[in-house]
Amino acid sequence: MTSPCVLVITMGMDYVAPARMPFELQRAGFRVALLAPREALAAQTSYVDTIGHFPDGVKFKEWVGIVAGTVRAVNPALILPGEGPALRHPQRTGRLDPAVAGESGRLDGHDRQVVAVRACAP
Repeated sequence: MTSPCVLVITMGMDYVAPARMPFELQRAGFRVALLAPREALAAQTSYVDTIGHFPDGVKFKEWVGIVAGTVRAVNPALILPGEGPALRHPQRTGRLDPAVAGESGRLDGHDRQVVAVRACAP
């Protein structure tokens, strides 16, 4: 039986959390896929099994297409946004253009679980 895959998505260049997530996820037994800008801190980690890069200046529709293609390719059990922008983009995809997302309007034809982790300020 293969380990479930987790897709970590980050748009940030210097966020530490998405750079640290892959190590802990692999320790927990997951295969880790990462989508990030090429120069992002997260893209420098060696604790990923698959990595994809967003082009500089990516637009929302392109972003959706890249994420959809990655979801089809790696079949993640979970999608983890690495920071705010990566969390807000999926919230905008409630109903997507079928040319981008397929007939169902979802990223890969069926639901994916997107997990948001929020830090609580005292």
